[in-house]
Parts: sequence; C-alpha cells; structure tokens
Amino acid sequence: MLFLKHLSATHWRVLAVIVIALVWIGSLWPSIDMPTVRFAHADKLQHFVAYGVIAFLLCRGWPRLGSPWLWGIAVMCGGAAEIGQALFTTARHPDWWDMLANALGAVAGVLVARLTSARVTRLPDAGE
Repeated sequence: MLFLKHLSATHWRVLAVIVIALVWIGSLWPSIDMPTVRFAHADKLQHFVAYGVIAFLLCRGWPRLGSPWLWGIAVMCGGAAEIGQALFTTARHPDWWDMLANALGAVAGVLVARLTSARVTRLPDAGE
C-alpha cells in the first residue's frame, strides 16, 4: 500500500470519480440481481462504507477545499443516488435512513482523510 502515499491529487480525483460512478450504478441496479449480505441493517453499513470511501477520496483529490465542502459534496452524491432511485427505477426506493448512513460515512471519511493527511506525500499535479 506504499504506492498510495505517492499518488498525485489528479490520481485521487480519478479514483473518486470512478468510485462515485460505481456507487451510483450499484444504487440504481435492480436489487434482485445484487448479492445480499445476511445481517440486520447490512445495507446501512454498505452506505456508510461507500460514502466514507467517497469522502476520503474527495479529500485526497481536493486537499485545499475545506472539510465541510467535501463532506457536502459526498452527501450530495448520496442524495443524487437516492433521487435517482425514485426517478429511474421501480425496484429500488429512496430511504432517509440510507441518507443518514451516507452522511455519517462521509463524516468518517473526511475525518480519516484529515487525520492521515500528514502521512501522505503528494506529487505535484501537472498544473501546479
């Protein structure tokens, strides 16, 4: 995992966009085709982890933006996925508890990114 220490902000941005796209695809995919995890509220844990990862990647990709902005962007991504479920699928439904799990996961992702940011050596972007 040492290679992660040397990723530029651009690399983190690309990873963030890829993960956001994958989470949105997973959020809109019919649930009957998705693998299931067998414990109570497993989907909330999945939301928490997914949006924690998104927030972490956003923090690494845009280190100069403030934490509240990055948290807000992650939460808006979650809101967009929930709205997409309401508009574009009949098999999936938006849920306020999912949004809460998204928001709490984003808090955790921002905190982990900020607490570990001193340990990361970033390569300069092409434009810097």
